Amino acid sequence: MTGFDDILLANLVVPRLTTVRQPTDTLARRAVELLFSQSSDIEDEMIDGSLIKRVSTGPAPQ
Repeated sequence: MTGFDDILLANLVVPRLTTVRQPTDTLARRAVELLFSQSSDIEDEMIDGSLIKRVSTGPAPQ
């Protein structure tokens, strides 16, 4: 079981939830840059997140 965004609850539930953490400061900064840019040639971009492994990810039960 995995989640996305690494919200506080992901670390509090049982089992602790493996999740993908997004760099929200980078996403916000880039969004503002794009909003104020004068370019009409905006393309998709990839911003890496990080996998936070917790107890919910592991070998399958036997």
